Amino acid sequence: MTTAGWKTLTNLKKKTRPVLINLFGIAVIIYCLFPILWLFISSLKPKSELFDLPIRYFAQNPTLDYYGRLFGLGGPGGQNIVNRLPFLIYLKNSFFVAGISVIIVVFLSAVAGYAFSRYHFRGRNGLLLSLIVTRMLPGPAIMLPVYVMISKLGLIDNLWSLILVHTVFGLPMGIWLSTSFIDNIPIELEEAAIIDGCSRVGAFFRIILPLGWIGLATVGIFHFLGSWSEFAFASILIESQKLRTAPVGLAEFIFNIQSAQFNQIGAAAITMSLPLIVLFMMIQKQFVRGFVSGSVKG
Repeated sequence: MTTAGWKTLTNLKKKTRPVLINLFGIAVIIYCLFPILWLFISSLKPKSELFDLPIRYFAQNPTLDYYGRLFGLGGPGGQNIVNRLPFLIYLKNSFFVAGISVIIVVFLSAVAGYAFSRYHFRGRNGLLLSLIVTRMLPGPAIMLPVYVMISKLGLIDNLWSLILVHTVFGLPMGIWLSTSFIDNIPIELEEAAIIDGCSRVGAFFRIILPLGWIGLATVGIFHFLGSWSEFAFASILIESQKLRTAPVGLAEFIFNIQSAQFNQIGAAAITMSLPLIVLFMMIQKQFVRGFVSGSVKG
């Protein structure tokens, strides 16, 4: 092949490579989003269109009736099961557990991360490593010990038991991330504040927290996602229906409702996922910036 031919082939490869990468990315996105999109479309279909053949990919007569039924606003059909399951209470319980545990995890992670970042004591690296090792333990292996401990504390069937468990399991990753974020804040800023008369605690609140808010927000978002969707411990620590969280309520909903009512199941699943979708859409840039800043030192 001539030199001109090699140059043409090289230029062709350079032009086609980004196109192929983009096409591959689009295919992956479609593959990941199609089940969610199909669930949403099914939740808008009336029962008469749900099992039509050939399959209709869009609702001909879309309705929000199945979303209304979740909160007791729908028509009379199919409400016997829906009305017995207080789905709005499930959502409130999930917001309460996730919100309180996020506040605790973010604050404790910031304090511990500051200590690991600024104080290089003996065993520091070993403690950081041990935090990650605890995340490697499979959940089912520690469910019985956790249940026994919570039972001895008298917190069975109490939302504070979930807050305690979610906080304990969220702290290792939160501390690890916070340490990385604080490492990127120049220590000279703290030293200058201390020279000007600020205490170490004051420097933490006036320098570290304002400059590291993106990283701490990332810790909070990361923990909220896990706490909101946690099912295993919520299913064994909570017994009464009025204290169940959204994942457990959704599982009960799917178990009790007829499998043919896929549109009602879809409406419940989309409603449960909506807070996560809205939250991520609102702060996706900060979320990505937080992870990038925490992964690059200097």
